[in-house]
Amino acid sequence: MRKIQIARHQLGTSLALFIENMDPISVHCLACSAGEVIESISNHENIDVFTNKLIRQNPGLDIKEFRKIRSKYWNAFKHATSKNKNLLRNDESLLKGFSDKINDSILLLAWTDYSSYTKKLPIEAQVFQTWFYALNEEKLDPKVDKAPYRNIFPEIKNKTRIEQKIILKKACIAFKDAGINKEDEDDIEIKTEPDPLIYPCDL
Repeated sequence: MRKIQIARHQLGTSLALFIENMDPISVHCLACSAGEVIESISNHENIDVFTNKLIRQNPGLDIKEFRKIRSKYWNAFKHATSKNKNLLRNDESLLKGFSDKINDSILLLAWTDYSSYTKKLPIEAQVFQTWFYALNEEKLDPKVDKAPYRNIFPEIKNKTRIEQKIILKKACIAFKDAGINKEDEDDIEIKTEPDPLIYPCDL
């Protein structure tokens, strides 16, 4: 199994849990792990993924600083002891700042890097990206037409977090049920990946 496939397994399960509004810690750990793998193999293969472009657009931010920011909560979740292994980590104060909203950007980065590497995305990830930018229009390029995001997710900024997640789930189901016309994808750079988000236990 290739590393990108392993990352896809983790990332798909992470998004599936996120859509169901379940277990934000597992969502975070899986997405961070997948994101790290995708970013690392992309750099080794000289593939210019979204993370690299993000770093270039932010003077003063390098790959080490980016990884430090991405791993802030992930390290607290996965490590019990400090670097010297002699002391237990005390992360209680840090983790008070963690919430499910942190996962929005972690998932976006990982899925966008994945699409840069594979040139494909499952429907749910495409819907998630649209949902993210509907909530965060300021992160779009000023030249981008915001109407499609507003049309798919009207007034979503005015909803509660739980309502926003329910809307995301319903949109994923609707677009999945509608399917994709392959002819409509002929001129699209990122193709639709038909695989399920969570793979069956057939390893």
